[in-house]
Amino acid sequence: MDNAQSENIGPPDTTWTFTDIDSSYVYSATGRIFPGINIVPVWEDTMLDTTLILQTGKTVPDKLYAILPGSSSTLRYHFAHDSLDTGVGRYKSDYKGTPPIMIETPIGDGTSYYFSVPLYFLNGNENIDDLFRHIFEIDG
Repeated sequence: MDNAQSENIGPPDTTWTFTDIDSSYVYSATGRIFPGINIVPVWEDTMLDTTLILQTGKTVPDKLYAILPGSSSTLRYHFAHDSLDTGVGRYKSDYKGTPPIMIETPIGDGTSYYFSVPLYFLNGNENIDDLFRHIFEIDG
């Protein structure tokens, strides 16, 4: 992964004991990610990796953290390579690379999914329902 600003800002929050996060770091110093940025899936299934590409549908007005998966977790979503380094003027982001934003961690017979960006910002492609159907194994 190409993470241009991968300096660790401190240890991950150890109270999240149901996930396995190796480390985290801030990737948006301006605290703004604008609409139209692609979030790439890593499901290792061509159909899912094509149909479950998420996109920011509105401006994300928060300081954002990348989450690096630990040894028992799997990366499932990251920002598209250099997609955050697009735009002009006040609509230009300040990050290059592919910050990871969703991990999957097996827990006993279940699975925990952790997103570092609120999902209601990521429905620009109108496919969040499809993601939920996949995660919760719902047909339809």
